[in-house]
Amino acid sequence: MALWARVAPDVDVEAWSARAVGRGVAFRGGRFYDFDGATLQATRLGFTPLDERELDEAVKRMAEALPPARPSQERRRGSHAHPTLPSPVGEAP
Repeated sequence: MALWARVAPDVDVEAWSARAVGRGVAFRGGRFYDFDGATLQATRLGFTPLDERELDEAVKRMAEALPPARPSQERRRGSHAHPTLPSPVGEAP
């Protein structure tokens, strides 16, 4: 099983995924799953083979792998918001 999660607009999902592999956790951005390879600001997170301890560790490593945020409208207006971990699709970020 897996869940889809939206990713904050200021996070480069492909760069995040690449950095995560270096920390021993792998996930793909939405582009990998789109028939046309279109950029999707989301990720698919498979979790079935992991136990609770492994899931906790995976989330920790994903957080450590977050790259510096891309400029966004809010950031250009002076906000100091930081990128966030994904929220499940259908839930508010």
